Amino acid sequence: MEASADALEKTRWCRKDAAKMLGISYKALLYKIRQFGLDADRGGRAIPKSVSKAKESVSSEPAPVTLAPAGRNR
Repeated sequence: MEASADALEKTRWCRKDAAKMLGISYKALLYKIRQFGLDADRGGRAIPKSVSKAKESVSSEPAPVTLAPAGRNR
């Protein structure tokens, strides 16, 4: 886990380069990122699991659907 995290930090989260640095495939690195939850540590883009679960509980109703008026567009 530490080696994966270090490689991702050194490559500024360029996963392709981090995988090469570690000597593993790109897919193996993606698996490790998910397995260890490293994407939650990434600054800015990832949403922590606790926040995403809180968002799910707030809005359980589907959004209303707006239909376009009937007719032909020319």
